[in-house]
Amino acid sequence: MINPKELTFGRNETFFLRYGWIAKGLSAYQQDPKIFNEVDAPLKLGVGKNMVSSIKYWLKAYDIISAEGEITEFGMRIFDLTTGLDPYSEDEMTHWLLHWKLCKNPNEGTLYFWFFNIFKKANFTLSQLEKDLDEWLEKYDKQVSTNTLKRDRALLLRTYLGKSSEEISPEDFLDNPFSNLGLINLSRDERTYSCPVKMRSGISPELIGFCLADLQLQENLTRVPLDFFIDEKEKISLTGIFKIDRDNLTILIEELAIKVPEFLSLEDGIEGKSIIFQKSFDPFYFLELK
Repeated sequence: MINPKELTFGRNETFFLRYGWIAKGLSAYQQDPKIFNEVDAPLKLGVGKNMVSSIKYWLKAYDIISAEGEITEFGMRIFDLTTGLDPYSEDEMTHWLLHWKLCKNPNEGTLYFWFFNIFKKANFTLSQLEKDLDEWLEKYDKQVSTNTLKRDRALLLRTYLGKSSEEISPEDFLDNPFSNLGLINLSRDERTYSCPVKMRSGISPELIGFCLADLQLQENLTRVPLDFFIDEKEKISLTGIFKIDRDNLTILIEELAIKVPEFLSLEDGIEGKSIIFQKSFDPFYFLELK
């Protein structure tokens, strides 16, 4: 799953995805697929030159535009201004879906994939974050400049820190779709960060259904241990991405199995619970259940 040649850093121009950027960028791209390379793109998009590059990057990292330059089904079904379910990213469910798409993308979202699927520490310092990331990159013989890593780490933390942090300006908080997700906190002494693992009101059976159907299509899954989505090394971790524990995930999947039994069931075995996928489902089906 990990291809060292495709791991990327430093393409975000130090900006996180802002409210309105998807609608603005996708609409412009639909009218002109070369918009991000045009000299007058900043004028047309109403942002600075570096922000143009950032919008282009995030549209790919969040799976709205593919690596080949095509608008993805996710991009059209959620964000199309005419037919999309949430073109202006107003619903918290959309923020969780974007978070999911970024964290399951080891190529365009390398740091986010690593942090939520592999690092997964409940408490950490900046030096610990730096050390563990350096060791992971060394394992894949991936060379990245110190300054690039420093900027990317700082942006990840700014993206997910809540409004209680003094590191976040009021403008950043109000313009940031992800600061309300509560995934990263900063201690009062501002030395230690935490990623609280807990049941989250925004993590619904429908959201988990979307994610499981998304993975099922990607991995061609039929029957897998529940641990496949929890502890599998170097793979996507539902508990890691959403910062919930095994019991929380089990409850959500059990509720999903009751709501949509034709999609999956949970089976107890000697080595623990397994998920039995009955048939493939369109991930977007689950968004229409709410």
